[in-house]
Amino acid sequence: MADGLRIWRHPRRDESYVWGGDVAQGLEHGDNSVLEVLCLDDGFQVAEYQGKMEPAELGELAYMLGQYYNWAFGCFENNADLTPQTVCAQQLKYPHYYYQQTIGTDGNPDTRKYGWNTNLRTRYIMINDMRQMLGDGSIRIRSLYLLDEMEIFARSPRGRYEAISGGHDDLVMAFAIAVQMLQHALLVQADDQESLAPLVNGVPVRPGIDDVDEPLNPPTREARIAEAIQQREAEPTYVSTYGSLL
Repeated sequence: MADGLRIWRHPRRDESYVWGGDVAQGLEHGDNSVLEVLCLDDGFQVAEYQGKMEPAELGELAYMLGQYYNWAFGCFENNADLTPQTVCAQQLKYPHYYYQQTIGTDGNPDTRKYGWNTNLRTRYIMINDMRQMLGDGSIRIRSLYLLDEMEIFARSPRGRYEAISGGHDDLVMAFAIAVQMLQHALLVQADDQESLAPLVNGVPVRPGIDDVDEPLNPPTREARIAEAIQQREAEPTYVSTYGSLL
């Protein structure tokens, strides 16, 4: 598919996947652009891209790689060059792309913000989540290149987790974004399983599982009026002591 692409497991029909992408700044001796793919079902790293591909081509590669892995859920970091994200999410309309959406002061959703934003707060969250999941075995690394970067990824005197001077951390950051995608996908999955199913005639119906044979078309206003008239006509008639009908 592309030079610099490493695959440890090809997709399986019954599995779901997530991916995270880190975009390089385009410097000759700087970080590489990276894509990391994880299996949602067992947490194993299944694929990795590392290289200096042109931004637009990187967006196309993310689209193709995500499609290959059963339309994996994921995104690029949106801090630097937005070209890969624009190509993948907006031009090619990747169907399972992560975005943030906040509620405005008027109570309506604001415009979608595509991609993962790494800042002082989210960087701390993503690194700690990654460390915790690696520690308890929830996620598994296959890439020796990623492990090499992990060895020089440390907390600086300023309290910031990053590669030591002269090193690179592009693989680590892309992997950390993929871990966030994994956590978000698990939350959505859990919410779908625990949400209340709609009731039809007092019986819960789960869409796609308990599909009914006939469409549930609500009766028209005329049909409801006709039914009400029939019910009134069927009710017993009572006579008062004065002989008038009630």
